[in-house]
Amino acid sequence: MDLSALRVEEVQNVINAMQKILRVSHL
Repeated sequence: MDLSALRVEEVQNVINAMQKILRVSHL
């Protein structure tokens, strides 16, 4: 596993979590 690939996955997970929070706040 590349550390860079792992970081990309972590960033995507954070982005997904932020998007979920934004959707809930908009509701």
